[in-house]
Amino acid sequence: MTTTTNDEGTVNYCDNDNLATDMATSSFDQPGTSVLSPSGDFVSLGGTKLEGVDITSTTPRGPTKSIQSVDKKREVYRSETDWLISNIAWANDGTYKLALTSYIERYKNFVQIVNLNRDEYDEDIESICTFEHPYPATKILWSPRPYSKSSQLLATTADNLRLWRLDENGESTSPAIGASESNQRVKLKCLLNANQGPLTSFDWSDDANLIVTSSFDSTCTIWDVNSGKITNLFPSDSMNHQGESGKAAAHQEHHTYDVAWSHLATGKDGIVMCGDDSIRLFDLREPANPITLYKISSTQILPSDNKSSLVRVSCSRQDSELVATFADNSGQLLIIDMRKPGRPLCVLEHSNSVNSISWSPKSSKGICSGGDDNQAYIWQVAADPPDDQPNEPLLAYRANGKINAVSWAPSNIFIAIGYRNVLELLRV
Repeated sequence: MTTTTNDEGTVNYCDNDNLATDMATSSFDQPGTSVLSPSGDFVSLGGTKLEGVDITSTTPRGPTKSIQSVDKKREVYRSETDWLISNIAWANDGTYKLALTSYIERYKNFVQIVNLNRDEYDEDIESICTFEHPYPATKILWSPRPYSKSSQLLATTADNLRLWRLDENGESTSPAIGASESNQRVKLKCLLNANQGPLTSFDWSDDANLIVTSSFDSTCTIWDVNSGKITNLFPSDSMNHQGESGKAAAHQEHHTYDVAWSHLATGKDGIVMCGDDSIRLFDLREPANPITLYKISSTQILPSDNKSSLVRVSCSRQDSELVATFADNSGQLLIIDMRKPGRPLCVLEHSNSVNSISWSPKSSKGICSGGDDNQAYIWQVAADPPDDQPNEPLLAYRANGKINAVSWAPSNIFIAIGYRNVLELLRV
């Protein structure tokens, strides 16, 4: 905990060097205090032409070019919360709504829904509602498809998988955890958990019917969103046990920190999981033979003697063969080609730990990463660059704090970043 004095007085905030790991491994049982932070300011942006500023940025290998430009439209929109931002997710309904989650080391946490108002001449971020959430959410996502004409679904993981319904009409806040009064804008739709340990992450299938969750107790579960029941679960190479009505559960030998639907074939046939030291692809049509896409000990990219764990995994939506991952306490973002398992297709580097990644919704090779070096980078994935020409980011943005969350808007126009208690929307 660090204490900083600004014009408004003394503010306590948390310098969390390993938020991605903490969120994945949290056991949700440690007392603590509210996490606040001083405001952060726009510092620099590089690698593309923007208007109105003369700014530079720094990559791991040196500064990018200085740029100058002029435009009536703002390039950066900024808003603040009362807590450390841990996750950001854009809505998939064609609007500019976002969901933010808090990281407060106590039971009572928060989810805030905001919107970039683009209907007025003076565009700005406005708050729609804030509601309480049990424990820090390890992930938040909007449903890939609308729930109804007047409402949308969100999902969060922490101690349980929770589905929330956001009504377009209603009061601005939900005052209590899990409250369901009819006049509240956000209502808890259902609560699901088949595991003993806290849930580390989840992913939503493209057709919005299925959610797969990963748990610290090493299990992964696939849920039918409509019925709230467990569906056909894929077995693992380490254990396959049966539950009620023939329900199966997948169990890895070690911890499972993240899980993602692969976009191969139908988008519901493959699941990519990352555990302690490996990433594996499970084809649900042949679940008995998972493919190890990458293992830390099999290469010298990440040293195997420091007990690093791969804590996040993300599959490209435009190139179904590409998977991105990173380890805790590592500044290296690894891009894996599933057609060539074993070694990374390329390695993208920050000067400090990577915390969050988000693939471009439109470009097959574009990906954004944010880390403890205060940098948000946009990369164009290239296979095997020459040694004298390492991968360099196309765009570099320097925030005024360690970036814990990045999220690329479905429209491809904005990237949202969260650092300390600050949300910034960057026009790209």
